[in-house]
Amino acid sequence: MCLEALKDRSTIEALAKKFDIHPNQISTWKREFIERSELLFDKSVKRVKDDQKKLIQNLYARIRALTVPNEFLKKGLIMSLAPCRSLIDLEHKKLIVRVQCKILGLSRSSFYHTHCTESEENLTILCCWISNISIPHFSEHAN
Repeated sequence: MCLEALKDRSTIEALAKKFDIHPNQISTWKREFIERSELLFDKSVKRVKDDQKKLIQNLYARIRALTVPNEFLKKGLIMSLAPCRSLIDLEHKKLIVRVQCKILGLSRSSFYHTHCTESEENLTILCCWISNISIPHFSEHAN
């Protein structure tokens, strides 16, 4: 179709009817072909495209090489909270805390949460209170 438009044997309107394409589209394709036709014979463009393809293939191979072990480690790396928290680096230059927690499978709230313990006094009061509670036996309510 583009070659037909370049030959100028038919009008653009006739080509549009013949190929069922809008005349503006034919004009655009014809103009783009004329502007870029020298690239068809330019060997440096082909080399650049080949280099780009190789680079993209290498990058995808590297991504796959890093993704597979990463997924494996995520599945096999099950730690308790304390070792996970110790791996988080608040001063890391490239990975923020949210990303580090995600990699380790740790929620951010778990990272920031500090465990508090009861004082001895509170535990003593609680034990005394529990020991004074009377719990009915099942035998009393069996009837």
